[in-house]
Amino acid sequence: MNPIKPSFLFSFEETLLDLNGLNRLDTCPTTLNTNEDQLCQLILHCPLMIDLPTWLQWSSFFQPKYGPLKSFIDKHVSRLEDLRLLETSNQELFRLPSHTSLATFEDELQNLQIRSAIGHLCALIVQEGLITRFPFNAYRTSMVTWFHQLHSLKLSQNDLNDPLQYVLEFLMYLPGIIGQSRIVNELVLRPLSDVFGNDQIDGLNPRMRIWNLANMKEKIKLELWGHMVDVNEWKNESKWAGLEEIREKSTFRIQNNNTTETSKLHASFLYSLFIFT
Repeated sequence: MNPIKPSFLFSFEETLLDLNGLNRLDTCPTTLNTNEDQLCQLILHCPLMIDLPTWLQWSSFFQPKYGPLKSFIDKHVSRLEDLRLLETSNQELFRLPSHTSLATFEDELQNLQIRSAIGHLCALIVQEGLITRFPFNAYRTSMVTWFHQLHSLKLSQNDLNDPLQYVLEFLMYLPGIIGQSRIVNELVLRPLSDVFGNDQIDGLNPRMRIWNLANMKEKIKLELWGHMVDVNEWKNESKWAGLEEIREKSTFRIQNNNTTETSKLHASFLYSLFIFT
């Protein structure tokens, strides 16, 4: 009988650890003395639209002692009455605001608090119960107003970012299944065409500019909507044809020496604040 050859297609982190490393996997860090009451408060203060178990480092810090996060929440439901969570198809748990309104959503957009704005939008959709009940016309008006604000940022040159960077951020925080259920089309693509439709920079339309602003991870999400919502600029056809050249973009863009020096001074200032506070 021939011995079974080990598979090299998959490698697991645990197989790379020695015995001491494996023993530490089921141990809570001794530097954390967080009790159950404090954990409940932490859960209630998780930032909106951030995956709760990831933010809490639950699997590494608390699961060995308290078990799965959802079981912990069920156990302490009386202490977490104001908690609102949205679970996605990828098993992410996003905290939503417990109180929301169209006006709050609009305020967060105007203040460029994109993650918070998406949190309020998702909470408002949850309140309606079904996407089909959602008042698209009112929210499309809000998005058109916000897009005009972004367009004016570009014209005033008070903001060094491409204003479409904020639209990309909006799309990245928007959950995938909710997005493909009319939200991307009605609240993003149509207002985008209405406000930015005639803007051509280097021959690129707004949808293509959003694609070019995205990094590899962001393009994967845009690609989903490209095919589900039929946005040609986001379909990434070269990838599916095997022609895509994989090249990561640098996170930092050095524009000139002055910008570099300013960044160094800013970093030095933040470091001094950290040391002396």
